[in-house]
Parts: sequence; C-alpha cells; structure tokens
Amino acid sequence: MTIEFPHDGAARAFEFSTAEFDALSRVLHDWAGIRLPRSKQGGVYARVKPRLAALGLGTFAEYCALVASGAGQAERSALMGVLGLRDTGFFRHPQQFEHLRRCLAPLADRARRGGRVRLWSAGCATGEEAYSLGLALLSLGADLPERDVRILATDIDPVILCHAEAGIYDGDAALAVPEALRPLNTGPDGALHMPEELRRIIAFRALDLRDGWPFRGGFDIIFCRGVICHFDLATREEVLERLALRLVPDGVLYLGPGARLSGAASRLLQPSGAAAFVRRG
Repeated sequence: MTIEFPHDGAARAFEFSTAEFDALSRVLHDWAGIRLPRSKQGGVYARVKPRLAALGLGTFAEYCALVASGAGQAERSALMGVLGLRDTGFFRHPQQFEHLRRCLAPLADRARRGGRVRLWSAGCATGEEAYSLGLALLSLGADLPERDVRILATDIDPVILCHAEAGIYDGDAALAVPEALRPLNTGPDGALHMPEELRRIIAFRALDLRDGWPFRGGFDIIFCRGVICHFDLATREEVLERLALRLVPDGVLYLGPGARLSGAASRLLQPSGAAAFVRRG
C-alpha cells in the first residue's frame, strides 16, 4: 500500500534512522497489518515527531520501544491517528448510502415479518460509520430497534472502540448527517449524542480481520471501506474472500471508492455500482 505524507524539509530535531523507521513499520504491520514504505520515511518523521515531544521522549528508538511494548496500546492508537490511517466520518461517500437505502427497504420489511437482519461495519474506527448505518435503518421506521435487527462494529483498536461505544461526537459532526436523518441529541456542551435506541442495536467488538472471527451467521450488509486498502495484496484477497463468504446470498459488500476485487472474491461477488458488490446466489 502507498500512503501519501507531506514532505518534511525542515531540520530534524530527532535522529530517525532507516532501522528505526523499519522498526516502527514492523510494529504497525504486526499489530494491524499495515506496512509503511521506506519512501515515506520523511513524512512519517514529520507526523510522529510531535508525539516524542508530547511524551517527553528523547529519541525515536525510545518511541519505537514504547509502541512495541505491552504498555504501548494507547500510543499505537495515537500513532494510527497521526499517520492518518483512520479516514472516517458520518455518511462518508453519500452515493454509497443512497445505494444502501435501496437495499435496506426490503430488509426492513423482512424484519417486520419476523426475519433476521444483520449488518457489519468492519474496521469501524471511532464509530461514525456504524452509527450512519443505524441512522439509515432508523429512517425506515422507529420500530426497527424492537425487531431482530443488529449491527456489529469491529476494529483492531480497543482504545478507539471505547470512544465509539460512548457515541458522543463533536457537534460539527452533525453537519455530515442528512437533515432527514437527524433525530439526534445535543448535550449541554454542544456535543452530539447518539440516541439510546440506536446504541442498543450496535455491538462494538475488538477484532483483527486477519485472525479468526468468533461469530456465526451471515450478514446482509458489510461495510469494509477503510481498512482493506492498508493490507498487502495477499492479506487483502484473503480477507475479501472471507467477507464475501460471510454474506448471505444477495448480501452486499461495500468497499472504498475505486476498490477492485481480485482473487476468489471476484468470483463470489458481482459489481452493483457505488463500490458495492453483491454475493452471487
């Protein structure tokens, strides 16, 4: 994967050797499947340098040791953030949510007839995507949370999952939510609070997509738009195949705009527009 970073032409306050860059890259790869190309060493330095100052560390070697340690979970989470590896927000890529709404209407009817409906936000980051799925569902009927409708939201990072589960966001986040879907609560601090009936149907869980998936049953809708592009080709093809196999027949997988299928997933799924792919029956 290629990650674009700004070039840092300023004098360096810390030494950052290729060996230290490689060590940092190994930590991200081992933990989250992300490998940073050496061509981005200068950009990584520019983004990570403030973290050393904030933590009172004197060298990148100390920083690498911290993020690789058992006590480094919070800093690994911070590192993902400063490197821009979490591109999330409410109702990102609206054309996909227009496509989703057409898919959700028959699912809502099925739920009202007593059927089961399952959605999955894979790589949910701070939760905006999962709540966007839920808000889209609620727009089709306030009764749906009382039906057999559930949303699974997973991410490798337990630190940001705590934020996601709380369901509280900066008030400006509401600007990305279509007006028709804004039955949202604003706290006295101006923060945006996800409604309780929505939070009840979403389960946030820590999960590494490269590992085993400790749940059963098929999904009608899967969103995996942010994390897939960070994997190498072999891992990406394996995860896409497993996602495809978790869809029920005619279930839909949403990937990031411009995503292309390869490997076994290309035989299991057919394009449906808006970077959406339907499981063949």
